[in-house]
Amino acid sequence: MPENPNNAKGPIKSQGLLSYRAIYLWLLVLATLLAYLPLFNNQLVGWDDASYIQFNPPIRGLGLTNLKWMFTNFHAGYWIPLTWFSLALDFSIARLEPWIYHLDNLLLHCANTALVFIIGFKFLNVGPNKDQRAVPIAFGAALLFGLHPLHVESVAWAAERKDLLCGLFFLASLSVYLDYAARPSLKKYIACLGCMVLALLAKPMAVSLPVIFLLLDSWPLGRLKADPKKILLEKVPFILAVAATSGIAVLTQFGSGAGWSISVFPFSSRLMNAAHSLVFYLAKMLCPLHLTAFYPLFPEDLHSPQFFLSVLGVLALSGVLFIYRQKVPYLLTAWLFYVITLLPALGLVQVGNQAAADRFTYLPSLAPFLLFSAVMVSLLSARRRLLIALSVLLASALGWATFNQVSTWKDTITLWENVLRYYPHNNLIVYQNLGRAYEDAGRLEEALAQYNSAIVPSYDFPLAHWGKARIFSAQGRLEDSIQEFKTALAMNPSFPPLHSDLGMDYEKKGSRKEALAEVQEAIRLDANYPEAYKNLGLIYKGRGNWKKAQDAFQKAHDLDPDDVPYLRALLEAYQKNGRPEKALALYRDISDHPRSFLTLNF
Repeated sequence: MPENPNNAKGPIKSQGLLSYRAIYLWLLVLATLLAYLPLFNNQLVGWDDASYIQFNPPIRGLGLTNLKWMFTNFHAGYWIPLTWFSLALDFSIARLEPWIYHLDNLLLHCANTALVFIIGFKFLNVGPNKDQRAVPIAFGAALLFGLHPLHVESVAWAAERKDLLCGLFFLASLSVYLDYAARPSLKKYIACLGCMVLALLAKPMAVSLPVIFLLLDSWPLGRLKADPKKILLEKVPFILAVAATSGIAVLTQFGSGAGWSISVFPFSSRLMNAAHSLVFYLAKMLCPLHLTAFYPLFPEDLHSPQFFLSVLGVLALSGVLFIYRQKVPYLLTAWLFYVITLLPALGLVQVGNQAAADRFTYLPSLAPFLLFSAVMVSLLSARRRLLIALSVLLASALGWATFNQVSTWKDTITLWENVLRYYPHNNLIVYQNLGRAYEDAGRLEEALAQYNSAIVPSYDFPLAHWGKARIFSAQGRLEDSIQEFKTALAMNPSFPPLHSDLGMDYEKKGSRKEALAEVQEAIRLDANYPEAYKNLGLIYKGRGNWKKAQDAFQKAHDLDPDDVPYLRALLEAYQKNGRPEKALALYRDISDHPRSFLTLNF
């Protein structure tokens, strides 16, 4: 029978232990839900939420065509079919209402927090070193996991559904593996492998799992020493699944243009940033201040003293833990778990312009949190009241910090203003993103100021020129707008929206031949870009060619059936072409549309 977590004499009944653990689980879920209450005031933000959800037509259905897209497309530089399926389920329930995406993210985080508690308890009760304090230690680790503000990014950012889904199946696989190690069976082995595959289908971050299993087989399970050949052979299916996923991940990231080549970002610089990230994340776990959605990467700073000190610190700590591995094996295991799970996100294969990101700590934080909780409980186990008081104080502080951090994701403007509060200089990507947020809010002069800040002579940044072009176009400054479009196209001639928008400026100017050529070039570059078809329809409409206008509007509507402007345009085309029955049928569809209040004025 299981041992008494209260250190009472003698064993307790299984039913009592389950009830005891259930109380802890309910406390964990309740505390996590309270800390994340502001989440339901948040909107979808203009950073991946648009490309993942708002302007991603393939997730707007669950038919065979949609499912095929999920498993064969590398949209946004990822192969994450399970994540797409999850977002499609949300869309089928509440379409583009933000609450459904936030609710499911929060429920997944609560489930992951519960799994951390279960894994912590199992981990402390495997092998020869069973710990009587397993339940309070596991509870402390799970409380840190659920309430730590470093995890807010993964929960509050709807597009980071992949983090949470991957985490769910990663932790489930780890939990089943601990059961399998205690009492091997084919059923448990298949369940463990299946959970890992599902984690990989959600996000490639789970590639570290087979190595984590081997790490645990070394300590505390002790399986590797007993029969190394058998243990290695049983990992072969796991390694094959990881190899396939890793290959796909690298190809898709570099194919999307997100990956940095060695010539742009040398390997020595990557190592410096990786070592610094290991220290940076631990510091944020201990003192979660100045958290933000984007920590910019400045390659010129990577050889400064603080980065050299990080390298020395990582090497020294690793060496000391290796030397004393027999005396304190749990410290080396915790350190290696942290490093191995972080390895895919340390920038050795650099993707994106960030030096670090809070979301990368979601799974790696498990080991430091478990170790910290174990130390606290061990030091204060004889002073129960003090332990409880400190635990309540720490949980309250973290919960309050998380409560406030969730609000930084309230909307796009709040998100990027928070980044600039801590990184106000040379942050071109944030200037551009904040400029777009101001533009969408109608704050055109503020938007223009941000776009100007994002333009520097030594760096080609077409998005900033595109933003300026849109502002000038909205202000009726067509010559200035067209010039900015041309500047952006000189930097990136293969970006369809630039051609499509430039075409509409030519149309406003009366340059009809150039207008048609630019919009058709946008369609040539991307035959599934609905905005280009809408603009093509507007050009034909301006020339009185309602037949071609209807065809173009129909194509735009087919590609994005929920977009209100496309519905309006197609309805007008039906009316002009003498198709009242089509117009009536479409009007009925619009009346049933969940956003029909936007479409009443025809």
